[in-house]
Amino acid sequence: MSAHFSRRQMLQMMGMTALATGLASCAVPTAPAAGPAPASEPLKLLWWTAPLYPGGTDGTDPDAEADVYPKILAQKYQDQNPNVEVSLEVIPFADQGVQKVVAAKASGTQPNAVYMDASYDQFGNGWFIAIDSYIDEEDRADIYDWAWGMQSYQGSVYGWPWFIDPVPWAIVNKKVFEEAGALDLLPADPDRSWSWDQYLAAIQATTFERADGSPVYGSGLTGAEGGYFYWPMLENFGAQMWDESGRWTADSPEAAAGLQYLLDLQEVHKVLVPGVAGMKLNSLSGDFFDNGRLGVLNWFGGKNGSVRQGLENGSITAPMEAYVCKPPSLSPETTLMFTGSKTHYPMMPDSQDAEILAATVAFTKFLVNPENGRAISRIGVRSVRRSGADWFANTNDPNELFIDKAIGEMSMKLWSSPTPAYNWSVMHQEWLTAVQSVFNLEKTPGEALADVTQKLNTLAGL
Repeated sequence: MSAHFSRRQMLQMMGMTALATGLASCAVPTAPAAGPAPASEPLKLLWWTAPLYPGGTDGTDPDAEADVYPKILAQKYQDQNPNVEVSLEVIPFADQGVQKVVAAKASGTQPNAVYMDASYDQFGNGWFIAIDSYIDEEDRADIYDWAWGMQSYQGSVYGWPWFIDPVPWAIVNKKVFEEAGALDLLPADPDRSWSWDQYLAAIQATTFERADGSPVYGSGLTGAEGGYFYWPMLENFGAQMWDESGRWTADSPEAAAGLQYLLDLQEVHKVLVPGVAGMKLNSLSGDFFDNGRLGVLNWFGGKNGSVRQGLENGSITAPMEAYVCKPPSLSPETTLMFTGSKTHYPMMPDSQDAEILAATVAFTKFLVNPENGRAISRIGVRSVRRSGADWFANTNDPNELFIDKAIGEMSMKLWSSPTPAYNWSVMHQEWLTAVQSVFNLEKTPGEALADVTQKLNTLAGL
């Protein structure tokens, strides 16, 4: 991720608010043979997007306004479809943006195309247009099956899969491992998988003191931010964080064993950067990893691109060689990652006019087609299209090739659905409180998990 577009901003896209009332479901529109039919007056579409395209026209201008590239896309579509007029508005990430969409939907002033994180509540209550009849064989073959599943509900697809940035990849600084004489402890190509025991041996070996007295830590965890990092970690200990109904099931022996393992890294093995309960994401990533003081960072795959960029522009000066691995797990065959499924959705207009429906779906499909979908790669996240891997292949970075291969092989789980659609910030804060209580030794892992599970299910009415 480039410096002018922070990872925290990227994370904040996850906000989601519960619906106050159900909305009527609608019929699937019939796909036109060749786009919307010509009209005497242009069809007017309103597009709301978050500031997802940093860097202006080609990604190189950090001071460019957030609407520069979206305007290019809107004009390009209008040039190809002169019977359509697209109006653009850039909306905030996180809860502010979601609240804006919720208010607009309630008042009947919603946009036609919107970038947001949707839940099954919206899919089932008429927020979006089902796009099944617009999906062709090329789309089906190019986009991963699990990505389609993330946008599906009760047999229909409601959004065009676009990009993801799953967690938690193990981003290794091979220079630290080399310094510690521990390169043999790294998982090997081509699978790059390791067990929790192998992971522990590696971070123990890379926890040491340099000749000048400065400490190097094997790994680190965050407690002040990034509570969702713990969900895939615990599932890779055999836990299930929620069931198909959306009910939280984190109060389990498997989850407690996983959280105890993480606590032992702090209390028993002393291999974590001190102060887990108050540790922030940027500090762990920037202050420690980028400065060569950390062996393994459990992070986003986009961090690899940030390292590459930092080495190129001189912002990273510590000895650094990134090596991306799968997360540790009980069984390498079942390694799982969590991700948000990011896309533009065609929103259902109150009028349900067939011409508007068709134009809306066609425009959202255009935004995430193979050519336009690659624009998001500027910020280091991954296309859900197999054809989208070529952007990273052009970097000649073997880590990027590994990430694309692993994304196609590993299981992916959506972190915002089917969890209950109450406010994401509330859910996240409850998890941070639970994590902090464990690393502050205020509660045992079992007690903390029981508390957060009960609170979240109560909030969701489950």
